[in-house]
Amino acid sequence: MADRRGRLIPFFAFTGVMLPLVMLVIVLTPGTDRYYIPGRVWIFGTLAIFGVRLRALGVEHVDPDRDYVLLSNHRSQLDPPAIAAALSPREMRWVAKNELRAVPPLGGPGAVTDLDADDRGPLMERVPDEIARMLEELEGASEGELNA
Repeated sequence: MADRRGRLIPFFAFTGVMLPLVMLVIVLTPGTDRYYIPGRVWIFGTLAIFGVRLRALGVEHVDPDRDYVLLSNHRSQLDPPAIAAALSPREMRWVAKNELRAVPPLGGPGAVTDLDADDRGPLMERVPDEIARMLEELEGASEGELNA
C-alpha cells in the first residue's frame, strides 16, 4: 500500500502537465481528434507510473470497422486507461456521469470532445420497472428460450 501511495505524487505531477497539454490541443485544434496524441501519452504514462503490466487477450477479434460499447467494472481506477491502452491506437469516446461536467478540468474539454454524460436520475427511476419487465419475461419463457 505504501508503494502505491508513493506513486500518487508522480501521477499527479504527470497529470498536472498532461491535462493542460490535452486541453491546449483541444482549444487550438477544435473539431479534430488531435488530443488523442497527448491523451495516449497520458494513458501509457499513467499505467507505467503505477507499474501496470497489461496483457490483453482477444484484441485481434476486434473489428476495426465496427463500433463497440465497452464497460468497465472499475475494480480499480486504472480500468479505463487499461482498456484504452489495450485497444490503442483505436480512438475511443467516454461516457461519464453528468455530475462530472461541473468539475472544471473535465467539463470544458468534455463538452468540446463530445463526452457523453449520463444523467443517472431518470435511469435510476426506471430500474424497478425494468426489473419487473425482466422477471415477467423470465416467468413466461420456457427453458432453452433464454439467451445470455
